Amino acid sequence: LYVAMRRFWPETQYEVAPHDAVTAQARIGATAYAILAPRLFPGDVVWCEEMVEYVPDDMRLLVVCASRSQAEEIARGVSPDKPARFTWDTELATGLRLYKRFAGSLEIAENFA
Repeated sequence: LYVAMRRFWPETQYEVAPHDAVTAQARIGATAYAILAPRLFPGDVVWCEEMVEYVPDDMRLLVVCASRSQAEEIARGVSPDKPARFTWDTELATGLRLYKRFAGSLEIAENFA
C-alpha cells in the first residue's frame, strides 16, 4: 500500500504499527488514514472487524486484505456508519483502487490506476 500511495502522493508519511488497533497509519496532507491489513490467518477477519471499532473517528479507514473475498467478508461485518475503503493485494499490484461497501458487495469508490 505504501508503495502505491507514494506513486500518487510522494509526500505520504507512513508509520508501521503506531499502536495496537491499526497495522499502520499514513498521512497525506491534512488527512490521516488508519490502515488495517488482515491476512489469511485464522481469526484475522474477526480481529479486523473488532479493530475497526478502535479506529479514531478523525481518521479515514483503509483495509488492505489478502483477497477480494476476504475484503467482502470483512466489509459485511463493518458498520455502514463507519466510512471504510477496501483493497486487496492483487489490486495494489496494478495501481491503487479503493472499494466501498454497497448493497452487500464492493464497488469502486476511488481509482488511481
